[in-house]
Amino acid sequence: MQRRRILELTLGGAALVAVAVAVGISLGSSGGDASSSAEGSAADALTVAGDVAYRERIAWPAGAVVTVRIEDVSRADAPSTVLAEQQIVDATGIPVPFELSVPRAQVPPHARLAIRAQITVDGALRWTTDTFLPVPTDTPVPPQHLLLVGVRQP
Repeated sequence: MQRRRILELTLGGAALVAVAVAVGISLGSSGGDASSSAEGSAADALTVAGDVAYRERIAWPAGAVVTVRIEDVSRADAPSTVLAEQQIVDATGIPVPFELSVPRAQVPPHARLAIRAQITVDGALRWTTDTFLPVPTDTPVPPQHLLLVGVRQP
């Protein structure tokens, strides 16, 4: 009786493995079109879009460069890790639109992501974000409106 039970368990496990392999092969060999693979890659990316602005009522400075970053800030007492960065050099005024994407495979499981921006003019920092702006990793990211504050010039 015990021998029969062992055979049933062994054959049951083998049958389960065979079904799993068959399903995996059929999924892997099913032909998909380019749009479905593009949709899959878009779904595999964390995308943050929005705009950057500052409060001061001054003209857009010539030579200004806007830099927007998504950073992993989850490690205490360590520099943040930049996951995505966009530099915009051809902006003509505010607000300046941006869009960043990070492959979800590059986002650590328990990451704490933040978005930050800065505007430099001729290499000198003129405006920056001054608050923590979290980026959700488990839900769609709403449009981000980054309001930068002025940096005192020496």
